[in-house]
Order: sequence, then C-alpha cells, then structure tokens
Amino acid sequence: MDHGADIWMVRLEPAAAPQINHPLGFMQLASVLRRAGRWNLRIIDIPAAGISWKVVLTAARRDRPSLVFLTAYTVDMPNIQRFSAALAEASPATLQLIGGPHPTGAPEQTLRRLPAVRAAIIGEGDETVLELLEALEPDGDGALELVRGLAWRRRDGAV
Repeated sequence: MDHGADIWMVRLEPAAAPQINHPLGFMQLASVLRRAGRWNLRIIDIPAAGISWKVVLTAARRDRPSLVFLTAYTVDMPNIQRFSAALAEASPATLQLIGGPHPTGAPEQTLRRLPAVRAAIIGEGDETVLELLEALEPDGDGALELVRGLAWRRRDGAV
C-alpha cells in the first residue's frame, strides 16, 4: 500500500449500549503507522463525533480512501455487516480490513459474514499492520499468507 494512501479507521456506534470513550486500538494503530511514515490517517469515531453513517459514506464516495479499518465486538456484527456493504457500494475500490475481539475469536466466520472485507487481523493489530501493508504494496509480493496474525480472502473469494 502506497505510503501516501488515505487510511481511515472507522468506529461505529456500539450496539449494546451508548458509550463514548477513546478509540484506543485505533490510536495505537495510528501511532505505529505514523512512526512508519504514513501520515494520511483519519480516525472517524462516529459516536464521539455525533455523525451518521451517511456522513461517512458520502465522504468515502467523494474521497475514495485507499483503506478502511473497522473494529468489531460480536454484538456489533450486524451493524458492521450493513456498514461494510454500504461502504463497498459507496467506494468499491476501498480495501476493507477488520480487527477487534470478534475477528480475533472467529476470523473465518467474520470474513464469511463480511464479503467486502479482505482481511481480519487476529490479536494485536499493531503487531500485524505494517507487515500487512507491506504485503499490499504495489511493488510487494502480495503474499498475505506470509503475514502473521492475519486471516484473509483470496482474490477468488476463498477464505
């Protein structure tokens, strides 16, 4: 993935109960990415910003981010499914990745439920993200199977 690529991290509103807290996982990923020289990062915290999905999807349609990270607890999967599908429609070329407790516990099931998501990070994303982005580089070998801590979908759709 190009070092100048626009990378978004989108946190949806939690399904279980309203809460506003810092998106610490995304903040940690952003820190790792910035240390590696990737500066076109945007954390979009929907509940904290008080915005709707429509605002984010309109921006995605306009700005066409290269990559969008999502995060999910099990209770959030229905919302993640709807958002991921809407994002794929709004910006089809945007690569979607997911992490969090649900994909860590059920990576294959997560990818089967989210056909627009290319890969699920298992465990701590900050230990996987740079290796993953290097595998996605235009001049990289694209060998996702060599990335540790990753479940992924082949181009033919197989998980």
